[in-house]
Amino acid sequence: MKKILILIILFTFLLSGSVSLARNQNKTIYVDDDGGVDFTRIQDAINAASNGDTIFVYSGIYYENILIDKSIILQGEDKSSTIIDGGGSGDVIYISSNEVTISGLTVKNSGINPDWNDPDAGIDVKSSNNNIYDIIADSNNNGIFIKSDENKINNNVIQNNKRYGIFIYKSNKNIIEENEITNNIKIFESFTGAGVFINEGYDCSIINNNFLDNSFGIISGYSSKINITGNRITSDSTLLLYKGSNLLIESNNIIGSILTIDDCKCDITHNNFLGFQNIDLVGGTIYFEFGYFSIRKTDSKWYNNYWGRVYPFWKFIEPFDSSISGSIIYLDADTNPANNLFDI
Repeated sequence: MKKILILIILFTFLLSGSVSLARNQNKTIYVDDDGGVDFTRIQDAINAASNGDTIFVYSGIYYENILIDKSIILQGEDKSSTIIDGGGSGDVIYISSNEVTISGLTVKNSGINPDWNDPDAGIDVKSSNNNIYDIIADSNNNGIFIKSDENKINNNVIQNNKRYGIFIYKSNKNIIEENEITNNIKIFESFTGAGVFINEGYDCSIINNNFLDNSFGIISGYSSKINITGNRITSDSTLLLYKGSNLLIESNNIIGSILTIDDCKCDITHNNFLGFQNIDLVGGTIYFEFGYFSIRKTDSKWYNNYWGRVYPFWKFIEPFDSSISGSIIYLDADTNPANNLFDI
């Protein structure tokens, strides 16, 4: 009798373990706007999903505004032909859950609300530890808006957005890497427009991206410990860096006509500066002042950059500002300019 009781208990334990394991197995849910699979709408699939599930979306045009409130994988069949169209209203995708992965999609046609704290975007990220890769963010207000920490945005095409390609606001430790960021230009006169804009950010990295024909390539404001490395930045206005500290600008190809540094502490080294007509420096330490005339130096350090030709000694950064308020000469200089173009 005792042996039978033991066997019953063991069988019950094994059965409950099998049921628990089955419950914990992640599943794949399929979406096709033509039908024939689990769902025809992406939001319906998300509503039916559990944390850890994958939602696979077949090629088609899905006119939806999507809320992702679970830790799932949203995967499109092909980024060029699997399209989520927001219909010109609100965010196309809003992420509120941590640890979401999105890939293989085009996200387009968000609303155009420019509110600084919560603007409309192709993808609005309000959670952490998410990964967005191999997507196209096209013709939105902002391509991607991030107000959260430790997200990775890599290997995407961010293009034709009306304000910023990627806008990072009051966020830390986000990585923007190996993206094509093109033709993101302002439509609102009160905003600047840029490929990437970081405002009040900390410890963020912009690495190995290609910026082309944006209003500005990169803007960083009121931010610290920002790493801008290995990028190719081609625009009339390449960089606008203001009110920040500990910015590293290293090993970039910077091709354009205007670069602006406004009261910002930067280390600027091993870059190729090509085609520049104007470098605007603002703020800095006053070394000499008499009446309406002053000589200043910014808090930035310039070292071993290539400037389009050989400079045998120092390469002086030569902005001269003359206005009704007076004249300012800056003494910034690259103290060891490179003799040859860097292979970046």
